[in-house]
Amino acid sequence: MDNVINSILNIDSEAKRRLTEAEAKRNQIIADARAEEERIVSECITEADKRLKSIEDNERMEADRKSAAVAAERDKEIARLNEVFEKNHEAWENEIYNSVIGGGSNG
Repeated sequence: MDNVINSILNIDSEAKRRLTEAEAKRNQIIADARAEEERIVSECITEADKRLKSIEDNERMEADRKSAAVAAERDKEIARLNEVFEKNHEAWENEIYNSVIGGGSNG
């Protein structure tokens, strides 16, 4: 009978030891999974930041290109208007002068 009791106690002790090991392994697996999750999330965030930076750089370059094109068109139009002014300003001055002088003598 003592032999049976000792056997049961040994089985119980072994079961407790295995349960403790299993719980420790479970806890380690959970900790490893959480660490892996954090690593993956961190990598995803880093990759997303890189993509956003790349998109931002590309958009900034495109905006600069468009701004330069608009500025070039503006400068071209200003030059054209200056050319028209230089070509016609004396005639316009004379027209205004004659309009004022001519209008004043009729009144």
